[in-house]
Amino acid sequence: MMKVSALLLRFAAIAGLLYVALFVYVAISRISYPYELEWMEGGMLDQIGRVLTGLPLYTHPSVSYVPFIYPPLYTYLSAGCSLLIGAGFLPLRLISLCATLGCFVVLYMFARRETGSAAAGAIAAGLFAAMFEICGSWFDIARIDSLFLLFILLGAYLLRFRTGARGIIISGLMYVLALFTKQSANVTIIAFTIFLLLTVRDKSRWYFPAVVILAGGGAVVLLQWLNSGWYFYYVFLLPLKHASNYAMIEYFFLRDIGLRLLPGCAVALAGLAAMYRHRTKPVPLFYVFLTAGMAVTALVSRIHRGGYVNVLMPVCAVIALMAGIACGTFAVRRKHRGEEPESDPAPPSRLAGVLAFAIPAFCIFQFSLLWYSPVKQIPSPADRRGGDALVRTVAAIPGEVYLPFHGHLGPLAGKSTFAHAMAIDDILYSSDDRMRNALMSDISAAIVARKFSAIISDQPFFSTPISENYRYAGRIFDTADVFWPVVGYKVRPTAIFLARKGD
Repeated sequence: MMKVSALLLRFAAIAGLLYVALFVYVAISRISYPYELEWMEGGMLDQIGRVLTGLPLYTHPSVSYVPFIYPPLYTYLSAGCSLLIGAGFLPLRLISLCATLGCFVVLYMFARRETGSAAAGAIAAGLFAAMFEICGSWFDIARIDSLFLLFILLGAYLLRFRTGARGIIISGLMYVLALFTKQSANVTIIAFTIFLLLTVRDKSRWYFPAVVILAGGGAVVLLQWLNSGWYFYYVFLLPLKHASNYAMIEYFFLRDIGLRLLPGCAVALAGLAAMYRHRTKPVPLFYVFLTAGMAVTALVSRIHRGGYVNVLMPVCAVIALMAGIACGTFAVRRKHRGEEPESDPAPPSRLAGVLAFAIPAFCIFQFSLLWYSPVKQIPSPADRRGGDALVRTVAAIPGEVYLPFHGHLGPLAGKSTFAHAMAIDDILYSSDDRMRNALMSDISAAIVARKFSAIISDQPFFSTPISENYRYAGRIFDTADVFWPVVGYKVRPTAIFLARKGD
């Protein structure tokens, strides 16, 4: 059985590396696609345009522009990258791709250093790569999530393997960066603050929360000043004004995680249990807080209005990590070159032998359940031609054209960009009546005044004022299978409305 279990461990590691290679193939194949892979990518591009022209990122909402409810770090980094390599989606996706590869490296280092097994590291990185489709095929697109996860993992790695106060301080800075990439970093910040207060006995236990409070608080004050007081409203107050969908709690555990990830969860729990064989008591407690923090981060985001499966990335990463640690911990022990595992080896018992066989076998089974077709993740040449034809259609219309779901198409056709439908919905579906009524009035007034020569919409959008002031001029696409986003919400420009004349 020892030889079989060692062979299974190698097979699991090879499967993990194949999934990493598969992800890289998909990401490289679509990184230069000039249109949206996911319908909100264009909105991120609109925000970068504001930064590059010196306009504030957060401001009073209007038909011209409504900010997203995200912190600004990804946008600022993408704007800087755009200055270096040019405009378009490429710099945004490049940041996400590099961040994802960074996540793979950190997961590998985490499991490798914890167990002394390179195979365990490959399984941890590869299992997360295999969860690409479960997380909405989101890793490499022009969104904030991969960069956010990289900062979270780096901060956790530093806390686990820190060497004194410096490691704690740098970890705190990583979490400040995470917090200014996505607000839900506050969950893991709270989790690790509690962990340090429980396990560290000297004054360095206060360094982590102190860094977060001082650096994070200072950055908030600066952003408030730079954005005339609007930063705090969009990033903190507005999300709190959205209703939560608590029915998603059951869905999260039974459907998001429970069905396709059941073997991986079982192995991850075995890895968590293995931590209690450790010599030093803080180690198992660290992994309890890490697992709980990542799971709650995903759950809180999932129950938030509009929460999509991309928010599963933190919990998927920790499942992959703990599964890799389990494989390395229960594997047949043999001499390793370099650093020895930091955990105690399992005793040479019958149970240990069974686990050394069963755990990599479960991982291989989990890998088989996660197979996805790369073809479905890559836009076709027909999609590109459809986008090109749409841009020509928009360019041929005299005057301004409003594409509320795909504002980035306007500048490609020589037009202006206007408020994105998702950012508008964040206000319209909030409990802020004053802001909602003001925005609705502003958009309705622009439509009634026929500010736009045409409106191209994916689905009903301010239907009454549009029907009274614009005439339906036909469908955009006659073909059913082109120009759909390959990631996320399936919407595409559907109907064109032209302004009525002489009424």
